[in-house]
Amino acid sequence: MLAARLPYHGRRVAVFDARRSATYHDLADRASRLAYALAAQGCAPGDRIALIAQNSLEFFEWFFACAAGGFIGLALNTRLGELALEEMLVDADPRAVIIDGRCAENVQPLRASGALPDVEIGFGSEHGCGLDYESILAQASSSIHLPDRPGDTPFLLTATSGTTGRVKMTLHSHLGVYTGLHCTNSALRLRSTSRMLTALPMFFATATGGYWVPLFAGASLHLLPAFDPERFLDEIDRSGITHTIVGPSPLYQVMDADLDLAPLRNLEVLGAGGAPFDPTRYCALHAAIGGRVQKWYSMSEVTFSSVLEPGEVIDLDGSYNDRVTSVGRPQPGGEIWVVDDSGAQVPFDGETVGEIVFRAPGISSSYWASAEESAVTFVDGTVRSGDLGTIDADGFLRIVDRKKDLIVSGGINIAPLEVENAIATHELVASVAVIGMPHPIWGESVHAIVVPRPGAELTEDEIIDWTVPRLASVKKPRSVEFVDALPVNVTGKVLRRVLRDERR
Repeated sequence: MLAARLPYHGRRVAVFDARRSATYHDLADRASRLAYALAAQGCAPGDRIALIAQNSLEFFEWFFACAAGGFIGLALNTRLGELALEEMLVDADPRAVIIDGRCAENVQPLRASGALPDVEIGFGSEHGCGLDYESILAQASSSIHLPDRPGDTPFLLTATSGTTGRVKMTLHSHLGVYTGLHCTNSALRLRSTSRMLTALPMFFATATGGYWVPLFAGASLHLLPAFDPERFLDEIDRSGITHTIVGPSPLYQVMDADLDLAPLRNLEVLGAGGAPFDPTRYCALHAAIGGRVQKWYSMSEVTFSSVLEPGEVIDLDGSYNDRVTSVGRPQPGGEIWVVDDSGAQVPFDGETVGEIVFRAPGISSSYWASAEESAVTFVDGTVRSGDLGTIDADGFLRIVDRKKDLIVSGGINIAPLEVENAIATHELVASVAVIGMPHPIWGESVHAIVVPRPGAELTEDEIIDWTVPRLASVKKPRSVEFVDALPVNVTGKVLRRVLRDERR
């Protein structure tokens, strides 16, 4: 992908970062140097190369270096707790790790526990690593060589939380990622003159993120270090941004900040995905900026989405139709079905409920080091989402419920069991259940329902504080209540649905 752009766009800026920018030629040169440097450190095709970093150009160099060297990339979520990161590192067993100096404090406990590989490469100030990123690049070969790899070559590990609460890693191939880029650009319609903005943390959905798509089209990407409503709008206005993808929660922040939305009217496409978009707020934003809002639905295990186009929600009389409650239709290049328990497709009647499944060329077929859970999710060349939905006569998909009990907060999937397991380690907790409660900004917030041990006295703050070193900050409970008992079925399984229904 990158090599094919060099004859046509070599001198065009590929990525604008707050610290520096890089042309397509610069990016190819540095990615190739990094691949050679990693090989010189003993990294071989198939070895995992971990990355612990904030948004930066180094993400792109790591991505293409992994592609060129035949390595398998794993971008770690810097918001995860120490124990979850250690678990991922143990499972992935990377040969090398690249560390952003801004994350040096976060990785110190991992270094102390021996979870980091021997080859540590750092960039930025005071990274504390044995090897310096810029130094090894300067010493590496300057010959740009970005070889093709067979389509089934493993390429990326993308982390996801499932119903077990354990962080799983989906293994994506070169073909799967390329298919995703093709599908995504078929919806975004980027051209070489397009300018795309991302403020999403780049460790999310690295196989499918909008970060790489502009480079697929020969366009330019503008990178913000983090999302801020005012800076987001200012960058769109100042840099002539034409496309961006964010989650509904950041858009709610923009809408609630009493800011001038005029810059959004200059966009060609405003993509919104990662969490359900409240239909009322969707229509309000759609109307305020003259359409332009695409609604996306996907999952970390796949590299393409369904898309609801802005024009599909407006009837000829100008009124909004019921498609605003849908998540659109599959991007060209992929298929999304709704199937019954036997795997047969349900009728296209908009009423029959089934499980949503994905299929596309090169689609993932396994989790890393998790054969049992792979067998449940990856079935006969499809990926089972665990979400329940319907599909109507025109192919529009609607999400009815989550077969899994995942909580979606700010576009991030949170497994209740993971939170429950952390709280249950407290010696005064007898049992606990975690559910999602409606939240006006984040969609859902984490709510813990705790049964204390007999005679024990616990407070909400004590439970929340207990989770701080054990969970990513987004997964901590935002509220806690104490009860005498939890509702269970005949086998003793806690009935989360009953708890949700009682509190909503």
